[in-house]
This record gives sequence, C-alpha cells and structure tokens, in this order.
Amino acid sequence: MPTLQQAYAEHDLPMLRAIAEALAIELPGATARHAAAALASQMLAGDFALQVAAALPSDAQAALQNLLVGAPNGRPAAAFARQFGALRPLGAGARERERPHLAPANASEALWYSGLMGRTQHEQAGRLQDFFFVPHELRTLLPTTASSSPEVLPTEPGVDVRSADPALVDDAVTVLAYARSFGASQLARGALSAADARHLRSFLRKPQALPLVLELLRELGLPGDDPARSPELRSFLLATRAAQLRQLAQAWLKSQTWNDLLQVPSLHFDTAAPPQTDALQTRQLLLGMLPRAPGSWFSLNDYVALVRSAAPDFQRAPGDYDAWYVRDAQTGAALRGAAHWEQIDGALVRFLVTGPLHWLGLADLAGAEANAPASEFRLTPLFVSLINDSEFLVPENPQRLALHATATITVPINAPRADRYQAARLSDWLQPTEPDSYAYQLTPASLRRAQLQGIDLRQAQAFLQRASGAPLPPAVQRAMQRFAQHGSEARLQPTVVLRASSEALLLQLQQHPQVGRFLGERLGPLTVMVPERSWEKLRSALLEYGLLLDCELVDADDAPED
Repeated sequence: MPTLQQAYAEHDLPMLRAIAEALAIELPGATARHAAAALASQMLAGDFALQVAAALPSDAQAALQNLLVGAPNGRPAAAFARQFGALRPLGAGARERERPHLAPANASEALWYSGLMGRTQHEQAGRLQDFFFVPHELRTLLPTTASSSPEVLPTEPGVDVRSADPALVDDAVTVLAYARSFGASQLARGALSAADARHLRSFLRKPQALPLVLELLRELGLPGDDPARSPELRSFLLATRAAQLRQLAQAWLKSQTWNDLLQVPSLHFDTAAPPQTDALQTRQLLLGMLPRAPGSWFSLNDYVALVRSAAPDFQRAPGDYDAWYVRDAQTGAALRGAAHWEQIDGALVRFLVTGPLHWLGLADLAGAEANAPASEFRLTPLFVSLINDSEFLVPENPQRLALHATATITVPINAPRADRYQAARLSDWLQPTEPDSYAYQLTPASLRRAQLQGIDLRQAQAFLQRASGAPLPPAVQRAMQRFAQHGSEARLQPTVVLRASSEALLLQLQQHPQVGRFLGERLGPLTVMVPERSWEKLRSALLEYGLLLDCELVDADDAPED
C-alpha cells in the first residue's frame, strides 16, 4: 500500500494547499513533491493526526472508522461512496470556486480534505478498481472504536423446529441408481432433461436440492463414464453415511463451479449473461461470518443485517449494483440498484442457510409455525467438523431390505446404500407406502433392464437373499425361474374396448383410414381393443365418420366389485 507521503504525492499543488487550509496550517514548498513531504511530516508530528480525526464531523468519523476496521488495502470507492457520499469531480478551477475543503458536501469529502484518506487502485474482477484507504502510518496512530455493526446474539427458536438430517446422501444414491438404470451420460455432465428431472424428483427426500446433488456428484466424478468399472462409485456406495455426507459437504464447500446465487428460488437471471461472481470466495466469506456459539439459536434476520453492515459488497467487488440482469422470479420486476440489496444479496444469505447448509445436515432451522419461512438457525456439530476438516459423526442403525411374496421390495432408509442401489437397478420404482423407506417392484421389464446392465437372474436371486437375510418367497422364486425359462408370459395393461353392433360395421371401421388407425387388437366378432391414450381421438374420428359413440368408461374407484 502507498505510504502517507506517496498518497499525498498523487495530489496536485492546489489540492495539497486546500488540505493545508482545511487543517489551518502553513504549507511550505513551491512544488507538489516538496509540499507532499511537508504535509506528511506535519500529519505525523506528535498527536496532530489524532486532533484532525477528533475535529471531524460525526459522519466523517464514522467513515474513518469504517476504513480503520476494514481490510488494510481499503474499500472499493464505489461502495464507500454509496455509504458515505461521493467525491465531486472538481478540477483546480472548480475547487477554487467551490472551496469544498471548507464546505464538504458529505462525509467522504470531509475525510478526503482532512488528509486522512488516500486513493489507490487494485485489480479486482479482472479490472482496476479505485479504493479508498487509510495509509499504514495513520492506521497505527488512530484508534478504532467499538464496532457499530449489528450483533448476532443467541435467541429462542420458533415453535416449528426443522432438524437437519443426512438425507442428501439418500438422494445422491437415488440419483446414481437412476443414472445406472436409465442412462448415465446425462448425469455425468451434471444435466437432466426436464422430464427426467420431474420423474426423479418424485423419488427424492429433498427434491428442491436436485440441482445441488447433480453438481456435487459431478464434482466427485460420479457416476463416471463407465459406472460398471468405476472404483470411485463403488467406494462411495460402500462408505458409511458419515463419510458419504462428508464427501458431499466438502465438495460444496470447495466448489468453484456451483454458484449459490444462481439457485436462489426468488430470483431469475438471464442465462445468456449471468452475474460474474467468485462463488467460492463469496461462500467462504459468508460462512466465516456465521455466529458459532455451540448449540445456540440465532436470528436469520440478525445474520443478514450483520452481513449488510460489515460487508455489503461481499459478492460485488466493484460495488456495482447496476451491472446484473436479474428479475423477481414471481413478478418479473427488474431488480437493479443498491435499493434491491435485500432482495438479491440478502436473499442469497438466507438461501445459503436454509438451502445448502440445511440440506447437508449442517444447520437446523426453526419457524414461527409449520410451513412458515425459517426465522432462526442453529449450526450443527457437523458444521464444526466441516470447517475443521475433521471426521463426521453420523449414527448408523443398519436394517435389511424386505422382499415380499408380491415381488415388491421395501428398503428402509437405514439399509446399506449399496444394497438399495442394487435393488433399484433390479426393479421398477414405486412410491413408498411406508414412512422412511423406498419401494420397488420386480417385473419382467425391470429384470430385462437389469440383464442389459450385466446382472443375470442368478446374481439377482443371490443378492436379494443376502440383502434380505432370508430365502426368497416361494412365489417369487418360481416366478423368477419361469422368467428365466420363458421370459415375459403375461401382460397387464389398461385399455378400452370398442363394441360394434355388427361384425360388418366393425370391419368397416377397421378398414377406414381415419378410424382404423386408432383401433388395436381384435378381441372377438364385435369387439376390438383401443389404446387408452387414443379413445378420445377415436371418438372424434367416429363423429367425422358419422357415428355417435356411447361411452361407458368407469373410473377404477367406481367399478363394481366381483
């Protein structure tokens, strides 16, 4: 950083004389270089700098304290100006007319013309930025007062406590099983089609965290280009729940590609021109400001207020609040300017706690009532372990999967993740009917899919017997043996039956080009199958043919029992 004399040497002679006049001192020297040396010598003499600081108006004293308690290399000039006022761009002639050193327009000008603040440049965000700073010699002389930043003190949580859990591990295994069964190539790139994402979310415990799971798996190199031969995948699946969660949390903590800002649900960014931020640096700064009293709850609002007071430009190095193209995701309103700090920067601070920290088991949340937004948070011991790079402690209570006589498989959440991964590869996926479990169904289609993945019937039977700890139910054993010998022998499918009044009419309908294309397999002299998805199109085609159709479709819940 420039010394005090070097900072003064950046001024022209009229500016140095203006500072001297503001300080009520005589300034010898006929050149700017000599005047700068003389002014620096006077400022460092005795307690002169202390007297200058004490004579500042209160707002200028606050501006001085802001620089003294901040980073030694200063603060971005744009951000400082927003808080304490901008320096008017006055040349020598304008300074002579306006005399701003005797009538400063704001705190920044009062501090500037007191000679206690310098200006320099640093490279940030790929370009040079102006910074205001207090030279080192003055920083050692001038005292700092108690911080006026808001404190984050322990508080009582709301009545609705939402304890963090390690469920993101389970979702990671679900995603990996989906990748292996239905195509790993997309997931290897951290991408999914919209249809696949909707389908997959229905099986996740934290569906809103799917983008994070995809990115963290990609960071870990999972599932890889060839899951069948991936030692990383095998190692992850066989690890303890604690080790798996630690891998995911460390991947998030160190990720340079995951941008928490772009995932804030209340914001919509232009994908063609997203904000250029240092996501890793932003994450580390915000985590470093978290209050960490063990076991204590803290107000989320207080934490946001602390960040806004102490580091308002934490993700905007130049302090530029007009460069991003961001809209309110609900209203579509443009959010530009520092007035929208709470909606953009504050929203990110809240999301970091209520999103990734909570999803990864690192923070408990609480709200005033059920479904109310989180208002308090408490860091868990796992957060301390993450920051200290120590082992995670997560209790294990392993349970076995259960194979039922109906060929359904129930897998408790506490079952080994590798066993659930394998069961998911063998089966069609069902929505669970029991809490804290997963449900699967053995079908000919699922067994054929498993065979394509290199799992033959004997391997499947051996796995199910080992993982369940019991012999296969006799009915399932027989069914799998028949499938091995004969393949699929029966098929159940929803369909609609069209009944004609005569065999001749049915033949005419089958031969008609606009009607016959919606008809399926002939069932009898007067009946033919109609694919369920086609019956409405068939009704329209029959109307054009000149035939009104009686419909007797009955919902399954209303169908008569035998």
